[in-house]
Amino acid sequence: SNVFAYDIASIITNETELETCINAGQTCVLVDNIEVTDTITFNLDGKATIDLNDHDIYNQSSLSDIFVLRRGELTITGSGRVADTSIGDSDTIFHLYGTNNRTYDECFYNEPDSPCYTSLHIDDYVTVQSNNGTGIVLEVNDTPYGMMVLLNGDVIAETGIETRVPDVLPWVVDKGNYSVFPEPKIYLERGIINAHDIGI
Repeated sequence: SNVFAYDIASIITNETELETCINAGQTCVLVDNIEVTDTITFNLDGKATIDLNDHDIYNQSSLSDIFVLRRGELTITGSGRVADTSIGDSDTIFHLYGTNNRTYDECFYNEPDSPCYTSLHIDDYVTVQSNNGTGIVLEVNDTPYGMMVLLNGDVIAETGIETRVPDVLPWVVDKGNYSVFPEPKIYLERGIINAHDIGI
C-alpha cells in the first residue's frame, strides 16, 4: 500500500497510536510491525479500519486478549498478521462483546446493511494467529445480541472461533443466506479456519 495516500494522522507506529486511531474512527495504516504489550480496546459508535500494509500486529507476552471489541465495526485489511507469538500462553486475538438490547437481534438479517452493535471484518490476506489460544471469541453470556464476524482471511489457532453462549446454538451461514437463529452470526466467505478445535 502507498502510505502517502493517507492522512499523516493515520500513520501508525506503536500500540498507543493504534488504539487512539481506531477509537477516532479513522483508517489506521501501519508503517512497521507493532508489538502489543497491553490489551487494545475498541469502543466506538462507528467504523474504523486497520490497514496492516504488509506488517504484523503481535504480542510476545502473556495477555488474556490482544483486542477487546466493546462496540463498533472494525475492519482488518491489507496483507499481514494479527498474532500471539508468546510461548505457552493461551491468548485470545479478538474478544467481542455485544449488547443485551434486543433491538440488535436481527442485525444483518433482514437488511445486509443494517447495523450490528459489534462487528469484526477480517479481509483477504489477513491472518489471525494464536498458536496456543483462540482466534476470535464472541462473549455472549450477558450480551447475546448484535455481534457479527465476516471472515475472508484465515484463522490459525488452537481454537478457531469460540462462542461462549449457554443453551443457544450459534449459526454459521454463507453470506446472503441469513439465519433465523439468535446472534451471534459468523459469515465465512473465503476464509480458512485451521484449528485443533473449531469451536463453532
